[in-house]
Amino acid sequence: MRIGDVSKKYDISTSAVRYYEKVGLIQSRRLLSNGYRDYSEDMARRIQFIQNAQSVGFSLDNIKDILNIGEQNEASCCDSVRALLHGKISEVEQQINQLKSMKKYLQQIESVWATQKNSVDNGLCNLLLALDKSE
Repeated sequence: MRIGDVSKKYDISTSAVRYYEKVGLIQSRRLLSNGYRDYSEDMARRIQFIQNAQSVGFSLDNIKDILNIGEQNEASCCDSVRALLHGKISEVEQQINQLKSMKKYLQQIESVWATQKNSVDNGLCNLLLALDKSE
């Protein structure tokens, strides 16, 4: 399967396919006469695997680790995926908590600013100049 076919089949840019190859996530076979990249069905499926893994938040480094584990020990591959997913869930929960704190802080600023008059000093809004970072 040529790179253009893979690109169309999985709705991925040819540059992304080349990048996956460059970083070692996939390998191509080169056709002897014209030098075009040729991908086996296994490599095409691997691209789908990479896209699915990215859709749940795994980084390319995570994906590379999963692929390496799968090649070395198929039995522990899914356990590794589960462990990574558990870590990703914890990461997302932490981000949610940080965003909730940020929202609360922004709402406090908004209520303080509601009582302040607008003024500009040398093109700088007084609201941001008066912002106390220790709050």
